[in-house]
Amino acid sequence: MKSLAYSLFIVTLLSLTATFSYAQETSLFTQYTQNKYFYNPAYAGYHGYAVGHLVYRKQWAGFDGAPETMLFSFQSPVAKTMGVGGRIFRDNTGVVSRTGAQVSYAYGVNIDDNQQLHFGISVGTLVNSVRWDILSSNDQQDQTLYRLNNSFVLDGAFGAFYRLKGLEVSFAFPQLFNRSLREQSTSSNSVFRYINQSVAAVSYRFDLMQGNLSLTPMLLHRFGAFAIQKTGQFDMSLTAEWQEKYWVSLMNRTDYGSAVNAGIHFKQFSFGYAYEFASSSSLIGNVSNGSHEILMSYHVGRKDKNKKKKEVEPQDNQLIAKADSTQTIKEEVAKLDTAGTKTATDSAALAKVEEKVEEKVEPVKSDAQVFDKPEAGKKYTVSGLFFTTGSAKIAEGSNTALDNLADFLQKNPTLKVEIGGHTDNVGNAATNQRLSENRAKAVVDYLASKGIDAKRLLFKGYGDKEPVATNDDEKDGRELNRRIEMKVLDNK
Repeated sequence: MKSLAYSLFIVTLLSLTATFSYAQETSLFTQYTQNKYFYNPAYAGYHGYAVGHLVYRKQWAGFDGAPETMLFSFQSPVAKTMGVGGRIFRDNTGVVSRTGAQVSYAYGVNIDDNQQLHFGISVGTLVNSVRWDILSSNDQQDQTLYRLNNSFVLDGAFGAFYRLKGLEVSFAFPQLFNRSLREQSTSSNSVFRYINQSVAAVSYRFDLMQGNLSLTPMLLHRFGAFAIQKTGQFDMSLTAEWQEKYWVSLMNRTDYGSAVNAGIHFKQFSFGYAYEFASSSSLIGNVSNGSHEILMSYHVGRKDKNKKKKEVEPQDNQLIAKADSTQTIKEEVAKLDTAGTKTATDSAALAKVEEKVEEKVEPVKSDAQVFDKPEAGKKYTVSGLFFTTGSAKIAEGSNTALDNLADFLQKNPTLKVEIGGHTDNVGNAATNQRLSENRAKAVVDYLASKGIDAKRLLFKGYGDKEPVATNDDEKDGRELNRRIEMKVLDNK
């Protein structure tokens, strides 16, 4: 062999004197917290919009023949409960190189507003080859390598995950088929095949600081046989994300070492870097300079929740006056669509609406929103309420609307209400659910600070499940769907 490194990989991967010889396990990644589709096909379309990921990983830098992985994946939702994806990858491990491609289909079941169950399956092909350029002339005489070279096998995976609010539990079988690299020879009982592995994971997301900060501890277990160790391996990680723009993650892999990764979402792009270092007590720790992983992503349709030029996010079209606002919005949007006039929030646009629309649509010009006689079951959209884009922080200029709501509740002391949060459908459905719930809670907290008995206030997040207009357009649609509603529950 050219070096001790090659000898190690040949001994590990091509132990032809044993009954079975094993190849490198499935592709190993560190930044899978940013794209769980890396290891589980059930997450195809999980983001709620199309996204492409490009990953390069150099494992055990400074160690000749160490694993090297390149992967491109693309996934997209195709319906409310379905997603599709695809991936092309190449793994170089010692003298063995494998190139594969898979396509995936995922289907989800909404058990209720807080619970979802998703399943996914992938099928594809895998081609194995030998890297002759790193072998010595003596090694190239091994006939087993010639039988291994250019072998073609069927590849596939199956996975599922269950979500309950912030909790996620998942499992996956990355090697759905028996991926033997060559048939049993007549002269030997050895069969060269890939190691069978499975993956199980559990995580819980905690939203803090009105949804601006999230902490997600995660435990992932790979169980089955491994190329270097014959027992399972645990990944224990903690990921912190700020305003869904920056992330930092710390990870520890049992019997191996630790890793740190960080990244940023910038407009439609994401960039991440991970560095993994083996402990000195591990086999690789004494000869490796660590592992490097680079992640680049492009998100198609992802809303930039941190645009500087748009500091606040309108919650409604500011044309709502009173009484069962959900129906009112639908009626007025239909009128505006017929008239060919776009709704807007600024005073100049409102003046144009008054000039062009003959129907009596009353803009909210006064400081106080008008509420009529409260009756159980009625809904009111709270006009003039704003949040910082992508967060549950109540923006400046919203106090008048909130104080008016508090005054209304004080004048009706027997009233019990539900504060409901709604979002548009841009972005991940789970993220929208959390955002709507956190915004509704922020309003309830404000009302409680003004002396409203907390027992009279309930809050609920509806996410993007109850739109009142199309989500295809901003002014005539998404802006209307982002709203806070007050629903009268009881008036006794």
